[in-house]
Amino acid sequence: MCPKPDVSAVSEAEMLSALLAQRTGRHVDLLETKSTNCGNNIGYLLDLLDGEPCAPSRVVLCQDATMQRRMDATWKRHVQERPRYANTAVVNWAAFKAQVAWRDGSLVYERAPRGMWDVEHFLRLLSGEVTRLTDDEHGYGPCGAGFIVHVDVPADIQEAHKVLRAFVGTERRS
Repeated sequence: MCPKPDVSAVSEAEMLSALLAQRTGRHVDLLETKSTNCGNNIGYLLDLLDGEPCAPSRVVLCQDATMQRRMDATWKRHVQERPRYANTAVVNWAAFKAQVAWRDGSLVYERAPRGMWDVEHFLRLLSGEVTRLTDDEHGYGPCGAGFIVHVDVPADIQEAHKVLRAFVGTERRS
């Protein structure tokens, strides 16, 4: 049983760092703690790294599984303008993965992480994320907002996204 720490004054990054230390005994070298979105995450991280004498050989990008691809695509977008980090390896680590299943006529979590959003909200977030990754006028790629590099969204994911949007009632991002 883990003791409940006071988390009212710490960032999500600090909580994940503490969890990493508790579970593995490993500690991070540098930790970006100010960001509030994917763009901030990467921009502030690179600003932090710019203060170091050498570019790191690798970075760990930690996010929930729904946003991990966007985090990686945001890194790649920012690094285009900061060639110092062109050879930095990126380790994408999803802090948690949630899976849903159809039971008794509705979607439910297989095993929801503690404190997880309700299933409907999770599905709206997931639907919005596919829209953001799609490189068109509605997405975040070069053909849209330009926040991320182009991401190939496979045809089966695009088809599943259409079904998901109809199911959760979202036609555009949430």
